[in-house]
Amino acid sequence: TPERLSVGAQGTLINIELSHLATEILKAGDMHKKGQPYKATPLCNTAASLYFSACYDGRARLGACVTVSQSPQHGFESWFSLKFAQQLAACRVPLRQVTPVPMAQALPAATRAAEEAELAFAASNPDPQGARAWRGRALPGGGRFHTAP
Repeated sequence: TPERLSVGAQGTLINIELSHLATEILKAGDMHKKGQPYKATPLCNTAASLYFSACYDGRARLGACVTVSQSPQHGFESWFSLKFAQQLAACRVPLRQVTPVPMAQALPAATRAAEEAELAFAASNPDPQGARAWRGRALPGGGRFHTAP
């Protein structure tokens, strides 16, 4: 949460997330060039990465507006933003043809799906959540996953 992190830590987390998104975008473009289907990286996926994954395989279009700062103290941020924009522009995947669904059909189906998800969430065990569930577990390459208490 922002109130618990310094501004520098927040910026670092944002840049890590953007780096991961850029990596997945480049991976999707490379796989398309090779004629292979895109498959998301199973580790380190974040909510944003999963959300954008529809753009990686052609299920959705991606449009981005990248802003840069004129302030000299934000030079690295501007450079990073421009590199990210360059990588976004390089992504090319074929769009999938989809059949449009009338809103009168889609809305009741989406409402039912949301109600089912709400019931499933209410029935689920909310504890432990997030990274704490992994505390002390062995990692695939050896070692242990550690989180702050």
